[in-house]
Amino acid sequence: MARKTRAERLGSQGIAFVEVDGLLARLTKQQSADPGRFVRAVQAVAVGVPVALHIRTRVRDERRLAEGVWGGYGRSQTQIVTQAYKDAAGLDSRYYQSNAALHAALPNPSRLFSVTGAMWDGLQVRGSGRSKAVLDFTGTSIGKGARKVTRTRRGRTVVKSVPQTVRNSAKAFGIFTAKGINVLQPSQTENVAMADAVSQVVGVQMAVAFDADRLSMSTLGEQSLVESIKRSLSA
Repeated sequence: MARKTRAERLGSQGIAFVEVDGLLARLTKQQSADPGRFVRAVQAVAVGVPVALHIRTRVRDERRLAEGVWGGYGRSQTQIVTQAYKDAAGLDSRYYQSNAALHAALPNPSRLFSVTGAMWDGLQVRGSGRSKAVLDFTGTSIGKGARKVTRTRRGRTVVKSVPQTVRNSAKAFGIFTAKGINVLQPSQTENVAMADAVSQVVGVQMAVAFDADRLSMSTLGEQSLVESIKRSLSA
């Protein structure tokens, strides 16, 4: 029996969802079934989608973190990966002198926290509670492999990489525990852009309701993100 696709699984559970540029946006089962929750939850997710896409581009492609400067990959520990991970990443070898050397050998070394790309493929915006949205990672993907150290009869130490499948959320958490970096943390300008976009959309709705002129508003957030959020809210 063929394995169900993500769309088939969500559809069979009665969960409302949409995929935008490789990003999954979904509600909970309760939000999908309750008309009162549905509208509010859709609005929250509508704000989250352009923000998530913006963060993915900023971190993965532009190598810009929400806070601080990226310090670079470690150069102290030897990296040994499984054959499956090597193939998925497009690497030429399973052995590298350091994490920095491994990332430098990638076909696209400019991407940050992206070896096979699978973690970012699991990026999602999901409804939460009654009317909230959360940015996180879903699904599983190939890991580098668990390090296994054994000794031969002659006393020689052998380090191997044992195949493993890892949750994409665990990969993101591993980055946080190792380096103190939340890859999905919005920057200050992204937070301001969300507030700007929502206030402008609500401002227009209020002006129409009261037959008033729209107040002029100065935009402090990133203008392209502001406009993306406004379009998403208006869709």
